[in-house]
Amino acid sequence: MREKIDEIFNKIKNLDIEQNEIKNLEKDVIKYLNFFADYFNQVVRIEIFCKGISVWNQSDEYIYSQMDEDRRIKHDLCIYACNELNNMCKELKLPMFFNGNINDRNEIAAFCGCIISDIYLDGICEERSFDELIMHFSKENNYTPTQIIDEWDEEIGG
Repeated sequence: MREKIDEIFNKIKNLDIEQNEIKNLEKDVIKYLNFFADYFNQVVRIEIFCKGISVWNQSDEYIYSQMDEDRRIKHDLCIYACNELNNMCKELKLPMFFNGNINDRNEIAAFCGCIISDIYLDGICEERSFDELIMHFSKENNYTPTQIIDEWDEEIGG
């Protein structure tokens, strides 16, 4: 995923247009990528909120509904960003940014997670994949997810 982002920025930097036009295109890409980060963060906020409530009351339900509506709006912005980045890639004669089904909200959500995790791992100079990082962290701290992953891996012959 990170390579796609780098390709777009490199292509923009090498366009034979005025510097302010280059800057505006770069700002657009940054804006679209931030839509993915905003959506990702909202999903995490909702999950944390829900985990912290043992007994739901009317106030919690209201807060959750507001957070979920915000998540939906941010998700819609991710769909918009995929469309715009695909259009930009077409104009720049680059491979499509998002090759999936733009109408499949689950596919867009998964794509968002991949983009953000790649950017995150690149930011911390981590060479391992996100899955490898989770496995390592889980094993060192004896978390249950590792046992589940190991059992699944054994079932498929890994």
